[in-house]
Parts: sequence; structure tokens; C-alpha cells
Amino acid sequence: ELREVLEGLGPTFVKIGQALALRPDVVGSETYIQQLQKLQDSVGTFPNDKALEIIKQDLKVDKVEDIFDFGPDGPTPIAAASIGQVYRARLRSPVNNVTEVALKVQRPDALSSAAVDLYLIRRLASYVKKSLGLRTDLVGVVDQFGRALFEEMDYTIESDNCERFKQLYSDIPEVRIPESVGSLTTRRVLTMEWLTGEKGPWEDGERMVQIGLKCSINQILKQGYFHADPHRGNLLRTRDGKLGYLDFGLMSVLDEYKRNALIAAAVGLQNKEWRVVAENMQIMGFLPPESDISEFVEPLRDAFVDAAGGDPSAGPGSLSLSRLATNIQKLAFRFPIRIPTWYSIILRTLLILEGLAISRDRDFKLLEAAYPYIIQVLLTSESPSLQKTLQEVITYPQNGTVRWPRIRKLLALSRNPSKKGLRGAGGWSRETVQGALELVFSDQGRFLRKPLTDEIIEVVDLAQLEVQEALYNATTQALLLPPPNTLSSLLPIPPPPLPFLGPIPPVPRDYTRLYEARETLGGVIDDILALDTASTSSSSSSLGLPDRLRALLEVVRGSAAHAVAGAGAGARGGMVADDGHGGGGGGGDVFKES
Repeated sequence: ELREVLEGLGPTFVKIGQALALRPDVVGSETYIQQLQKLQDSVGTFPNDKALEIIKQDLKVDKVEDIFDFGPDGPTPIAAASIGQVYRARLRSPVNNVTEVALKVQRPDALSSAAVDLYLIRRLASYVKKSLGLRTDLVGVVDQFGRALFEEMDYTIESDNCERFKQLYSDIPEVRIPESVGSLTTRRVLTMEWLTGEKGPWEDGERMVQIGLKCSINQILKQGYFHADPHRGNLLRTRDGKLGYLDFGLMSVLDEYKRNALIAAAVGLQNKEWRVVAENMQIMGFLPPESDISEFVEPLRDAFVDAAGGDPSAGPGSLSLSRLATNIQKLAFRFPIRIPTWYSIILRTLLILEGLAISRDRDFKLLEAAYPYIIQVLLTSESPSLQKTLQEVITYPQNGTVRWPRIRKLLALSRNPSKKGLRGAGGWSRETVQGALELVFSDQGRFLRKPLTDEIIEVVDLAQLEVQEALYNATTQALLLPPPNTLSSLLPIPPPPLPFLGPIPPVPRDYTRLYEARETLGGVIDDILALDTASTSSSSSSLGLPDRLRALLEVVRGSAAHAVAGAGAGARGGMVADDGHGGGGGGGDVFKES
């Protein structure tokens, strides 16, 4: 009954119903959600004769059939939405190799009814804001909704949006974007290439969601131009397994400043730096610029922990998006929070993708799946602010040395969650490894090359020290010699070095940091070499490692994989002897030269 009432009230209220269909946390009832979802592509049609009259008027033709062939049954609407209805037809004369098209015609009274509706809703929003004392600018929200609605009613804008979307994202091989036929498009008539496919949920739902995530992260974080209405009716699985996008009437833009803040907040979330998350939320417009965030940090932490099931140690992959959205809305009653419209659109996009995946895999974690793509953006971005964020994340500000625990966290997040436990080409994507390599060798990666070179030299030295100590321990035990410190105390002068062992090792030193570096480097280099080998053997695009660099990486891997047990007793309890070279700093830019 509610759905039919919304349909009867016209396009504006149908749009409101579509938005509610994507918010089960607000609606609450699954029955209502199912009915409201029908508003996405099952709205009542309007008479064919009115649609044909609009086509004739706008395209300035006497007979619609001179341009479009509707088949033996004549023009029959195959779908109806809030603003118009769609016909399937063939062009009598192909345009830009497009023959089969979707022909969308606007409802005759859509524009006039929307204007009246928005006037009434705007008056109501002003009354509600005053009556309830809300902080949210409800009138501003209605105005923004109205601007988007009127843009959606101009099909020439939708045609331009499609062309721009195609230019930006058609290079993603798993994505299919239709061709717009601009010569047969007006304000009320839209002609676009027909895409054949099925709507979700799909049998290979997780794979399709991975494609959607990759494209969505690209839209939101790299280009800042994204599809703002990606409900299930606007996403198709094409016959060749690609993700097809439809309906480009509602698009949104996110400026670089907010995009960078969103990435920085995601990194801060992973490292549980709640003040960093709060500061970047302020940059994104959740809090007024002049507000003091000190009292906001702890409640924000509690909101995220609650959304992760109450576990303070849980990572971003455990977050429930819908629970988090509810918690943020609750904070708005205690703090001057304003929910940006673009945030609602992004959240809706992610919730739709998550819903498509969960229909096949109840354990699917969307944020866990999204982080590899976020890290790719962080590694490859040329933005100075993001490069600064990356530097703060992976190096210590005091001395510029590498933060290996954080790098290990980033690497763990950058693995494909559907391929846990796999190494090399099965673990990380080629894009992630390629991005990391390009960063290290770029001018922007200069901050990382010197400390990384020093760490590699120390790791190689560490292997040498472990072998030396293991041999010394094994020999002294065989010769029944006392430990070096005891021997030194018994003799009036230091004992001479054994000719085949060198000097007696001094007191051991803690090399825990280098053990972390060695373990992380070993895994990284394994993956780099595995990817380069796999791409070479499969004749696909190789990582393109120069021979000298590959040889260097294999030497370091050999040192990193050194098994002390194989040489003897090994380092005791995480301690190895320091021969005076442990802090070695490698001098020139070894990586750059290679």
C-alpha cells in the first residue's frame, strides 16, 4: 500500500521511496524493504501514445518508426522508473556502430509535478527543523536533492555523464559502459546502447562485487567522479562476465581535498589512531572547522569498536557498515555533526555491493575487500598530501627509519581476502606490487629508499652475524671451551682469535627490529619474484624487473630466508652478536642505481 501511494504521488516521492529501500536500518521491516525495492525498476507505465508523441516532438520526426524498429509487437515498455520508461528498439541506421538501443522517454508531467513536490517538501523541512530543533540543515538537504532531481530530468546531462564516465573508466577491462547516442537525445528522450545481462544477485557474486569495488574505489578516491545511483536495477552482469553500469542521471563529485582526507581516515582507522580519524572527518565536513574535536575522539572510537562487534583489537574488516552508519547518526545528537550528502551516496554504494556479496557469502567483509584497492591508490597517488600521509605511516618521524609493524599491517590488508594464505601472484595483485615498486624508484619515494637500503644491508649483515655466532658456539662446545665472557674473565689478557673464526663475539645485542624487517622483506621479495616469474611464464605483462635488481632481490631473499638452525645453534632468544657493523648505512642510493 505504501509503495502504491508513493507511485501515485509522482517522481519525487518515488525517489524518496528508492532511497528508503536502501536503508534497512531506518525502515526496519524486511517486508517494507522488499516492496520499496520494486520502485527501482517496477513503477507503473504511462500510455504508449503519449511516449511516441514526446519522441516525435523532441526528435522532430513525423513517424517514430522511421528511426526506430520496435519489432513485430510494436513499442512496448520493458521497464518503468520514477522519471520515465524504457523501450528496446533497433536503429534503422546504426550510429557509431550502435544498432540495438534502450530508448528512455520521460513522463509527460514529471517536471511540473516535481516542482510542486519539492516546494511542499522544502516548506515541510523548514517546519520540522524548527519544531524538533535539529542541527542538520534539512532545507539544504532538500535543495541538494532537488538540484540532483532536476538534473536527472534533463537527459542531455545524462548523456554527457555517460560519455564522461566511459572516458574515465572504460580502461577497466572487467567493466562495460554503454555508448550514448547524442544525436538522438534531447531533454526528454535518451537513446543509449542496449546492454544485455542479468541483475544481481549473481552466482559469482563475490567476483562481481570485487569488480564493483575496484571500479567504485577508482571512482571515489582516484577520479572523484562517481555513479550516485548504483542500485541493483542499474548494475548488470553481461554475458561475458563483465559488470555493466546503467543510468547515469545521478552522478556526484568529490574534490581532491576530501578524497585525500577519506584515504587518511581509512589508514588512521587501520592503525587505530582515532584522533587522526576525527581530524580527517572534520576536513571532510562532518564537523565544523572551528569545533574542538578533543571530546569527540573517545566517543568516535566507541562507535567504531561497537560497529566491529565490541572488540577493540578488531581490524577494519570486522566493521558492520550499517551499524557504523547508525552509530555516527547517534553521535549527531551529542556533537554538531553534519552528514555530507556524498558520504550517504558512498555508503549506499558500499551497502549495495555488500548486499550483493552477502547473498552468496554470509561471511563476506566488504571493507576487508576494499582495503587492497585503497592501498593501491595510496601507493600510486601523486598528491603531495597523500605522499605525506604515506611517509608518516611507514617511517618514524624522529629518524626516518622504517616502521616494519605498520608495513606488515598494510601488506596484510593489501592481500586479496578471497585468496588468504596464498603467496605471490595468488596473494597480492600485480597492481599493488607494481605500485609499490614504482613508488620506491620514483622521486616521491626518495624518503623510503635510504632507510630501506640501510635496513637491507643490516639484514644481510644479520645473516652473517648469525652464521658466525652459530659456528663459534658449535666450535667452542666441541672444544669444551668456556663461553667468551667467562674466558675473558679468567685470562689476564684477551685470548687470541681462533684463526678460522675471527674475533670472539662481544656481548649480544637485541636485534628484534631487524628480525621484523627480515621477516617482512622475505615475504615481500617472495611475492615480487613470484609475480615477475608468473607474468613471464604466462606471457602476460611482466613486472619488468631489471636483471641487476632481480639478482639483488634474490641475494636479499637468501639472507632473509637464512635458517640459523641449519648453521648450528642460532641466535639466542632474539639476541645476536654485534660485530660493530650492525648499524651499517649503505651509502649511495643503491636501489636507484640498480
